[in-house]
Amino acid sequence: LDRCKTALAPCGFGSFSVCTAEEHDKLIAFTSQMPHIVSNAYIKSPTAQTHNGFSAGSYKDMTRVAWLNEQMWAELFMENSDYLTEEIDGIINALAAYRDAMAAGDFYRLRELLREGCLAKERVDGKLVLTNGEEEQIVTVTATLTDTAPDGSVTVHECTFQVSVKLDTDNIYG
Repeated sequence: LDRCKTALAPCGFGSFSVCTAEEHDKLIAFTSQMPHIVSNAYIKSPTAQTHNGFSAGSYKDMTRVAWLNEQMWAELFMENSDYLTEEIDGIINALAAYRDAMAAGDFYRLRELLREGCLAKERVDGKLVLTNGEEEQIVTVTATLTDTAPDGSVTVHECTFQVSVKLDTDNIYG
């Protein structure tokens, strides 16, 4: 492993991850291949042809990887089809839950689904942690204090720190 790291050092990789081939394929299905499939499917909407003037960052983020080398990606997808079809099934089920909530006019269920997604993103990004069996949110706080001396000179002190706050899931929207 050290010889591999030494050999690859000139490439400038920031870090190396060591895992089994199976772990790699499962993670790549989610982190790389799924975004390409979702983006490619999303851009096929008939609305994509008439969106001009109504798109911004979200649209650009969602469609950036739709432009791809179809031969190469088809080969990659087929080589990893077991893990990739699991991921596709998962997103289809998740999208169906959003659709069902909207079709039923269930605002509260839709809001709950959106909140679950938001919390999942915060967990993945390390902004939520589990402490003693309860979820806590990591919050960055910056405090600015000013001291005024008797001569009128002002000194500004800035302190940034992270605190852990218990997440009140019963009162998320209040």
